[in-house]
Amino acid sequence: MTRWQALDCKVVKIVQFSPSQVLVVGVEREARVWNLTNLDKPRVQMIISGIPEGIRDSQVAVQSYSDMNVLYISCSSKMYATRLTSESDALRSSPRQVQAKQYRLFVWKPGT
Repeated sequence: MTRWQALDCKVVKIVQFSPSQVLVVGVEREARVWNLTNLDKPRVQMIISGIPEGIRDSQVAVQSYSDMNVLYISCSSKMYATRLTSESDALRSSPRQVQAKQYRLFVWKPGT
């Protein structure tokens, strides 16, 4: 069994959205995508900031499509969405070259 600190705060939700990728969402406005190809050394593949404070498990969803995975978060009357990294992104990069990218969630507005 592998053990590591996925976030520096309480975890709200964990979603495995591909055979080697896990999304971990925390209460302190951050989420991370972890690559678990090598279970002895999990790697951060993506950092997502700007998540609304105080979210709960039921407000977070990941939808997988044929060409991408999307993180959705609902909060009050707003909907946040961002595209997650893919397994092919992880395969194209060697462990030494992978740098965690930071993204902000954007408010989705109908008609835009």
